Amino acid sequence: MIVSPSPSRGVDFGDGCLRHPTQLYESAFHATALVSLLILERKDIFTGQRIKLYFIAYLTYRFVSEWLRPEPILGLGLTGYQWAALGMIGVFAMLWIRDARSVAAGIAEQ
Repeated sequence: MIVSPSPSRGVDFGDGCLRHPTQLYESAFHATALVSLLILERKDIFTGQRIKLYFIAYLTYRFVSEWLRPEPILGLGLTGYQWAALGMIGVFAMLWIRDARSVAAGIAEQ
């Protein structure tokens, strides 16, 4: 399911097809992520988890933005990138939980 842009938002990359300028959307995502991560660091929030938070956020962004890109569908209406993003979100979520439990166990032992 590709979401077509309106003529005012579409960009022709030389093949006559209007596409969403996903490069601009991704740049905006990364700029927002940078500011958010700097704020979290300054406030000492999610210490030891911020890189995982970034990856989960990026993979979620990428999963959603794939509906704006003309990529082949592999199965169940999802692209290869979407399937990979879902798998990696699961991996980073498990790492987050594992690390949070390790920290909690370390605090309980003290």
